[in-house]
Amino acid sequence: MYTSTDNYVNAGVCLAPKYLSCTQKYYYYSNMQSSHINAEAWTVAPSKAPVTPTADYARGYIQVKLDVPWRIDPESGYSLTNGVPY
Repeated sequence: MYTSTDNYVNAGVCLAPKYLSCTQKYYYYSNMQSSHINAEAWTVAPSKAPVTPTADYARGYIQVKLDVPWRIDPESGYSLTNGVPY
């Protein structure tokens, strides 16, 4: 089992005051996979994502996949994280 995360970042640094919302859209930036693990119960599978200095928020579309030998790995639907400032 492993996770695959599509990482999205916003269009640029948001200079709006904290009480206003930024309207930049998110754009695809990279894809990362966690390490492949063999577990029979719930477990933590840490994943890292690169960041770009031209943005200040990132979010991820996360999918869980099962390792199945000799065929395409079955996968869950996507879960979307909230935007995270960095």
